[in-house]
Amino acid sequence: MRWLIIDRLYNAAAFTFGHLDSYGFYLKAMDQMVDRIDVSGQMAFPRFCEEYDVVFALEGYDLALSIPAKKRIAQVACGIEVPRGFSAIISSIPAMVDHYKARGDVSFYQPLAFDLRARACMMGVERDLDCIFIGSTGANHVRRTRLLEELKDIVTVLPPVFGREYFRTLARAKVVLNVHSEWAQGAANAMRLYEGAGMGCAVVSDGIGGPSTYIPFDGTAANARERIESCLHGPQPADWGDKWALSTETYECDDRVPQLIRWAKEI
Repeated sequence: MRWLIIDRLYNAAAFTFGHLDSYGFYLKAMDQMVDRIDVSGQMAFPRFCEEYDVVFALEGYDLALSIPAKKRIAQVACGIEVPRGFSAIISSIPAMVDHYKARGDVSFYQPLAFDLRARACMMGVERDLDCIFIGSTGANHVRRTRLLEELKDIVTVLPPVFGREYFRTLARAKVVLNVHSEWAQGAANAMRLYEGAGMGCAVVSDGIGGPSTYIPFDGTAANARERIESCLHGPQPADWGDKWALSTETYECDDRVPQLIRWAKEI
């Protein structure tokens, strides 16, 4: 089948091992033909010479509806409302799957995944950081910012970086703290859970569900501190997430790209 993937790059480095890159790479590995659109304009638009078999939109939903296609699939993992007109909507947040089913859409649950190619960024990196948070803070993340302020003596807060620099930074950390945005609606849904474990870190996170290897805390600073200190001062396996990353929570496993292709054929 011929696919068009639509997503947004927040900077050029975000392409490497991001959704636009990963889905395209692994769909091609399964003998699919793939074009990509970056709706922020950092990549050239392909010429629409013929109808696509599948338009797969992670953002740019209105654009997706305007492109000739036999089928259209939207993936949603935040509070943006997907317009009507898609053949199916997939989400890694169970509440969103239920929302779109109630709206009358065909909707499937599909967890996020780790891109194993990122593990090349571990080469030559020393794990010299105890516990880090890496990501956005501020007015759009009030609860997260408040909790990190309470944990500033034990958590090193790093600004957002992308691509290979991001994965090299994860490879330096023994523990990664994750605090979900409010729109996750209580679900363990952040890519950091997959990326941190895949890069061999212990991941301490709030949220329910998600990958099996993260270490849950109840959303309070006191409980997060307890979990972090336990990771840092208790038994420390050399491969916190390695076995998991190489088994079930990747794009290669049966529940990710192969399932996406099956859905595209069936809907």
